[in-house]
Amino acid sequence: MMGVMMMIFFLAWIRLATLLFALFFGFEVPSPATLYTALVTTPEGLSMLAVGTVAGGILAFGAFAISVVAIPTLMDQDLTFMEGIEASVRCVARNFRTMLLWAAILTGCVVVGVMTFYIGLALILPVLGHASWHAYEELVRFEPVEKLST
Repeated sequence: MMGVMMMIFFLAWIRLATLLFALFFGFEVPSPATLYTALVTTPEGLSMLAVGTVAGGILAFGAFAISVVAIPTLMDQDLTFMEGIEASVRCVARNFRTMLLWAAILTGCVVVGVMTFYIGLALILPVLGHASWHAYEELVRFEPVEKLST
């Protein structure tokens, strides 16, 4: 179910990108050969990039907020996916500035990994996964639940 939630964010991002493209370019869509030039040289293209970057950043942080500790929580504890999401959102709310920095570090590392033709990404993802697991262990504490005996 956590994968379904992340897929919903991905589909929302695609729908938002399509909507923004239609709003800024309307019925006069640039040809594929001139699309990149139109994006960086026309007022419509620059406006679309600015609005799209802000909206995409909000969606990306939303996806980060619901999954940053939810995924390790679901692997470590016997919880529902909604309890994992709740734990993740609480961690982000309690440590907002630190989590914002962690999101920026993750994003920067992924960008560098992609810019190195994915070779760097293959090297950095295990390190980020290991660091994320340790962050989860430090951030999330579960109190043992006593079961009632019948």
